[in-house]
Amino acid sequence: MATQSVPGAKVRARRRSIGWSSITEPSVSAASPRSMPLRSGKLPGVLPFVPQSPDDGHDANLRIEYQEVCNNFRTLTDIRFRLLAFLPVGTAAGVALTVSDKQAWSGGLIGLFGLVVTFSVAFYNARNDQLYDALVARAAELERCLGVKDGAFAHRPRPWRRAALFRVEHGQIWWVYWASASAWLFTVLHAIDPMHGWLWQIPGQVDLVEAIVAAALVTLGAWWIGKQRERTRDALKDAARDGVRYLASVKMNRSLSKKDLLADDLWKKIIKEACTLRGRCDEDKIVSPLLFYLTDEAGPFYWDRPDDGQPITRRAAAQLMGLVTDMPPRWILDVASGRR
Repeated sequence: MATQSVPGAKVRARRRSIGWSSITEPSVSAASPRSMPLRSGKLPGVLPFVPQSPDDGHDANLRIEYQEVCNNFRTLTDIRFRLLAFLPVGTAAGVALTVSDKQAWSGGLIGLFGLVVTFSVAFYNARNDQLYDALVARAAELERCLGVKDGAFAHRPRPWRRAALFRVEHGQIWWVYWASASAWLFTVLHAIDPMHGWLWQIPGQVDLVEAIVAAALVTLGAWWIGKQRERTRDALKDAARDGVRYLASVKMNRSLSKKDLLADDLWKKIIKEACTLRGRCDEDKIVSPLLFYLTDEAGPFYWDRPDDGQPITRRAAAQLMGLVTDMPPRWILDVASGRR
């Protein structure tokens, strides 16, 4: 009797031949594996790891990375919702207990502690936002590499809805931190007032004045932080754009030395822009890794280094700038190409 072909047997044999037999494989049916719905409760659009041919190893690696990017994306989203759940509740309870405390010093210290914690959590969330955006950009790039033209990340809808004067977007979470910081600062001012009765001269409306002053100070601080962020973003974009342009105008030379880099005007401009991207660092922190990636035998392992005498492409220049500045090469290339 002829042996019946088992669906997916060729795929499993191929995995064993390339050493991936330990990877858990999805359920395989007679239909095309690429068209199968995902049953693991993961995000829509997550592509299952199913190599289709001996030449599909690269796509298989991209699929594995895509799943890991989606996992990290979900983790950051979960952290954001946890912060939204605990911070307002903790702030309300802490403020209620602090305001009712008869000891001014203890109430002021608790309020100051809550204010510091709120700012720390806000900064942590801002860093998570950076990682969140980087994951979305990487997932979109992977979808395009895998030929998913209508991927969930590559075609995310822009924030088009509005609620009165406010646009509905993730950035509006800052209102939670604004309210929490204002509440904690109010407790600090409330604790100061009994020790300095001359501070407020409006009888019967002391609490109202303290709340208004606290909200105004937090708003002023948030405005200053926003302006500083815009200036930093513009400076980083200018540095990325100019750094890639300068690098793309030089030819590869593996015999360069530190003295050569510091003596050449064009390389000095490149080092200057790299220092701006890295954060006002010393030149040595740029020159040492730059020489390694330019001259070491392992250089091509990290970036698409051209042969001696060949020009550095814009993509390779973005990779090199990213390596020496710890900035995402994808973002640098997007800025240099005008996509951002």
